[in-house]
Amino acid sequence: MWTIVSALKSELNPLFTYFPLLNKVPLNGGTLYRTEYLQLLRTGVGQEKTKQVLEAFLKDHHPDLVLNIGLAGSLTAEYEPGRIFYINEALYEKTKTVIKLPKLSADIPFPAARLLTVNKAVTEAQTRNALHKAFAADLVDMEAYYLAQRCSAEGIPFCSIKIISDRADQTTEQMFMENYKEKSRTLCTAIRPFLP
Repeated sequence: MWTIVSALKSELNPLFTYFPLLNKVPLNGGTLYRTEYLQLLRTGVGQEKTKQVLEAFLKDHHPDLVLNIGLAGSLTAEYEPGRIFYINEALYEKTKTVIKLPKLSADIPFPAARLLTVNKAVTEAQTRNALHKAFAADLVDMEAYYLAQRCSAEGIPFCSIKIISDRADQTTEQMFMENYKEKSRTLCTAIRPFLP
């Protein structure tokens, strides 16, 4: 069975339209939602929360595939909010180690992007530009690298698909709050044809 992982419940909510919820289980600060064909895991924001929830999950589960979906900031002016990408490379600001990721499906129509995971939300243009220059990354989030690293260690195939919610600058918080529900719906609708 596949497991879809997101930081926020709002990123998963639109999927319940397609996959009715059977039950939910609290899991070390997160939540595991069970449907007939998928498991959906909410971890909370940031690597520490992601780590504690994922570790608890992996004690009793070994999914066939983990798909990380959700919102990301854009580190480049080329990519506007609303664009969807599959992640082909994930890296972490503290190590610069790159993890190469596969496409979920050969039929995925989204372009590839390099994703940087950071410990703190990027809310200033100067920080955004410095990160883009230092890491040559297109997008930024706070969870994907750890998920990719941990799944790799467990031998679990891992993919990630992100939608841009903001420009990773001083408008981040406002744009996120204005966009997160709509962008989550857009992303879930776009990936539905590629899910079991």
